[in-house]
Amino acid sequence: MFYKKILTKKAKRALGFSLTEMLVVLAISSILVSTLLYVMVDLMSSSQSDQARNSTNEEMKQALNYMATEMREAVYVYTGKELEQTRTVDTSTLNPVKNFLPNFGTNTRPIVAFWKVEIVPYSGSTNTLPADCTSFTGGKVNECKTIRIEQRTYTLVVYLQSTDNSNNKWKGDSRIMRYQLRKYSNPTTLTVTTGYVDPQVNSTFQQWPYDIDSVSAQASLPTTDSTNLTTLVDFVASPTFVNSSTTTNDDFNCPITQENGQFIYQPSPYGPEPTGTSTVYKPTNARSFFACVRDSSITTVEGFNQDVLLFLIGNAKGKPSVDKDQMLGTLQVQSISRGVVRKTVPD
Repeated sequence: MFYKKILTKKAKRALGFSLTEMLVVLAISSILVSTLLYVMVDLMSSSQSDQARNSTNEEMKQALNYMATEMREAVYVYTGKELEQTRTVDTSTLNPVKNFLPNFGTNTRPIVAFWKVEIVPYSGSTNTLPADCTSFTGGKVNECKTIRIEQRTYTLVVYLQSTDNSNNKWKGDSRIMRYQLRKYSNPTTLTVTTGYVDPQVNSTFQQWPYDIDSVSAQASLPTTDSTNLTTLVDFVASPTFVNSSTTTNDDFNCPITQENGQFIYQPSPYGPEPTGTSTVYKPTNARSFFACVRDSSITTVEGFNQDVLLFLIGNAKGKPSVDKDQMLGTLQVQSISRGVVRKTVPD
C-alpha cells in the first residue's frame, strides 16, 4: 500500500507541463508565427510592388505608342525653340507659339505641338456638316461649299506635362495631358473655335497665327474644357527628378548631328544648344518627358518628312504598396510624320 501511494504521486507529477515549460513553448511559437507573418507580408508587399512597376511601365508604353501613332499624322511639328522662344521667320520676329495657346497654369507645360489633318465631322462628335449652304451669307457660303467638298480641317494638338494636383485627384508625380484646337466648335453652323486661326489661310505653319504681313490674326486666346483637354496618363516621373542610388536612369540626349553648322534636331520643349565638346542637348527642366524634333528650317532638301524622337520615364510611386520612388527605365520611340515639308509644287 505504501509503495502504491508513492507511485501514484509520481504519476500525478509526471502528467502535463509546468508553467515554465508552457511559457517557453509559447515564446518559441510566437517567434515562429511572427517570423512567418513577416515573411508572408514581405512577399505580398514585394509582389504588389512588382505589379505596380509592371502596370506603370505598361501604361507608359501605351501612352508613348498613342502619341507616336498620332504624330505620324502630323503635317508640321514645332521645335522647342518655336514653341518657347522668339521666332524669326524670313525677316520678321514673332512671339513663340506658346503665347497663343490657352493659359494652362504655372504647373502645366507644353512639351510638343503639331498640326494634323482631321476629318469633319469630327470623330466622337454628334455635330454634322451643313446639309446645304442656303442658310449662310457672305464669305460663309464659299466656306460651306469648301468644307462640304473637302470634309477636313487642320487641328493643332499639344501634349503637356502637368504637376498640378490642386484637387488631390492624382497619385503620381506628374501626368501627360492632351489638348486639341479644332477649327470648328460646331461644324453644322460653321462656328469657329475661339482662338483658332487657319494655318493655311494667309499664313503658314511656321508663322502661325501671324498672317503674311506678320500681324497676329488671333483675336483672343483659346480656352480649355473637358472636350479639348484630357489626361492621357498619370504616374509620369517628375520633370525635375534627380538621379540617386535609388533612381538611376540612363541620361538621354537629342542627337547632335549637324548640317551646315546647325543642329538637325532640336529638343522640345526648349533646351540650349551644346557648346564646345559638350554632348548634353536636352530641354531645360523636362527630364521625364520630352521630344527631339527635326528642324524643318535646317535642311536644303526639298520635300522631306519630319521625324520626332519621344522619351518618357514613369514612376510607380503613389500606387498601392509603393510609397517611395520606383523609377522605371527610359522608354524611347521614333515617329516619322506622313506630312511633307518644304515641298515644291512644279509649275
